[in-house]
Amino acid sequence: MTQNHTIIFGLTADPIHLGHEQAIINGIQYLQGLNVNIEEFILIPVYQPNLIAGKKAPKAHFKQRVKMCHIVASKLSKQLKCQMVVNEIEKDLATTTGQNNFSLNTIIHLNKENCLFMVSADHFQGRWPKFRKWYGWQEILKHSGLLINQRPGHKINKNFINQLREFNPNIYLVENHKSVNTSSTEIRTSLYSAKNNKVNLNSYLSEDIVRYISEQGLYKADTAG
Repeated sequence: MTQNHTIIFGLTADPIHLGHEQAIINGIQYLQGLNVNIEEFILIPVYQPNLIAGKKAPKAHFKQRVKMCHIVASKLSKQLKCQMVVNEIEKDLATTTGQNNFSLNTIIHLNKENCLFMVSADHFQGRWPKFRKWYGWQEILKHSGLLINQRPGHKINKNFINQLREFNPNIYLVENHKSVNTSSTEIRTSLYSAKNNKVNLNSYLSEDIVRYISEQGLYKADTAG
């Protein structure tokens, strides 16, 4: 019997890179292989991230990050034959309430049936996984399943995953797929540092994103961080 799911993927997209793209490809192809019908894949740029230790505020403006998401959504929709859209709900919620927005708020306000919240494996590793510290994590599982993507160097706590399935059986674990080991922080700091302005961006970013970054003059040496 075919299952139907909507996938929600929240990301800062500062910038959106090949690691993000590969995770999206892996997740969609994995579910398609399980005969899951993906009704819609929603990319949600984070408006004002709830910063954790070591994190900094986005360097690109929200509109620029939204545009980069649109570029990737348009390309991957055709490549994967999957309806992929960009939703600015986090900006709408933040400006309406005047408060910090959390993933739980986004999921509830989207109000999608049979949704899966896509998240990286680093939130599910170790003895005390970070997901346990998320705002309303148990409530999230009442409204949404999870699509957990592997990330190089992060070993998932399988016992914790089994515990989560007691709250919601729709916990999908994507493993042993191709991955791109990079991060937006590494791209901003190493590829746009004053010491290294000629790194091959195509190793980390798709050509259309490289072009947009160049056109916008993003992540120059004096703003990298």
